[in-house]
Amino acid sequence: MSSKVTSSKKSSTSNRRFLVNFQTGKQIPLYAMKNEIVIENNIAVIKYIQYYYNDSSSPVFVEYVFPSFADCTFTKFEMRLQGKTVVSEVRQKEAAKAIFEEAKRAGDIPIMAHPCKAAQDMNIVQIGNLPPKSPVILTCYFHQLLDVQDLSWRLHIPSKVTPRYLGNTLKYVEYGAHLKGMVEEILSEEEKEEK
Repeated sequence: MSSKVTSSKKSSTSNRRFLVNFQTGKQIPLYAMKNEIVIENNIAVIKYIQYYYNDSSSPVFVEYVFPSFADCTFTKFEMRLQGKTVVSEVRQKEAAKAIFEEAKRAGDIPIMAHPCKAAQDMNIVQIGNLPPKSPVILTCYFHQLLDVQDLSWRLHIPSKVTPRYLGNTLKYVEYGAHLKGMVEEILSEEEKEEK
């Protein structure tokens, strides 16, 4: 048995995950989010697709912060920008750090993920040299074993980061009015790529 659920919505302060400029603490504007869920037998594959736009005038070092969920396993991270897709790989911690720093110095756009030291239920993805004035699409994959509840499967879809994780979230909120219309443009480009 297999089924697929898709939802798409514009960003609001209640559904944001944060891509933050590491040097300034300023949020990179989130202008769309799309969720896809595929259920095969009793395993759900949850795919969060988030659309950001780096509106700064120079490359930036950013961190993407999101929680770990007790009933889900974070299995893959993907970043799409400038027509390229970067997919995460598992490496030993020290080797990953060395590769990340070298690629950052060389001007490449490396990514590195690791658990947050301050809160073990959080993950941090670091992205070096995010290009200026460009969209970036981040995709997180989670796998979830579905529970049986009253002769049905129970699907829990984690959908937001609460202020507990990031403190005063209002300081990160920007509405991105200058990005209006980009959602449809990027989504239609994505659909063309899938065909």
